[in-house]
Amino acid sequence: MRLHTLQLITPRSGLVFSDVRLKRELLLLETLGNGIKLYRYQYRWGATDYVGVMAQEVAAIVPDAVSKDADGYLRVDYRRLGLQLRTYQDWVNKGHVASVPLTA
Repeated sequence: MRLHTLQLITPRSGLVFSDVRLKRELLLLETLGNGIKLYRYQYRWGATDYVGVMAQEVAAIVPDAVSKDADGYLRVDYRRLGLQLRTYQDWVNKGHVASVPLTA
């Protein structure tokens, strides 16, 4: 599997690689009313900051939103959560408070 070529903004299927093993630079931003936590992070193969969930945590709250791919990595169906994977910059532009300054 070539992870660096995957589409990272929520695709039509809603399925996004959300396995914590594929992420780095994790920073908790917010805990939603249903207990789902939103994090700022980067995928291990890129430098773009995203806001999204950790599949391992979502599995405990909404198990039917989590699936495993052929390589054993967990994916989350963001549609089942009523969420969308966003870049951190888009999240801030939507009016959320920045956690720490963005790097250029």
